[in-house]
Amino acid sequence: MGNYIYRNNKIIILEKNNLIISKKLLEKAHKDGIEKNVVRLVVKENNAILMLKRAKNERFSDLYELPGGKLNENEDIFSGAKRELCEETGLSIKEFTSKPESYDFGAISDNKKYRGYILNVLCEKKDIILNPTEHCEYKWVIDHEVENLPMLDNIKTLIKKFF
Repeated sequence: MGNYIYRNNKIIILEKNNLIISKKLLEKAHKDGIEKNVVRLVVKENNAILMLKRAKNERFSDLYELPGGKLNENEDIFSGAKRELCEETGLSIKEFTSKPESYDFGAISDNKKYRGYILNVLCEKKDIILNPTEHCEYKWVIDHEVENLPMLDNIKTLIKKFF
């Protein structure tokens, strides 16, 4: 059996395969000279994507971003995704509904090579509770709103793929 199943024309990653998929991707990143790995999550509701606005005291304050962040040392992609989403929003992931899609970027803050993994997720329904040290508000954004929302260009480019 493969790493994925299809339900209602969506890919669902089988939980038992999360570690296998993550290990392959992180090993490739290491071979490619990547120094840090991050996850970004596309949380959709009624054709809108959840965006978080950075807090005033944070780097890139007042810019919007997808939920996510850096993986901890020895953390797999899927565990990191669950941890980051919970820390930032209080939401919990029910299912991963896409294969991890990778993108590379250089960080201005530390001049390191980063690889990001972006995943579509289905969350358990509950209220969003932001971590105020990281984010000051959230917004559900539809496709035509993306262009006018303040965010880094690489995030804007990524988001457009998911509408």
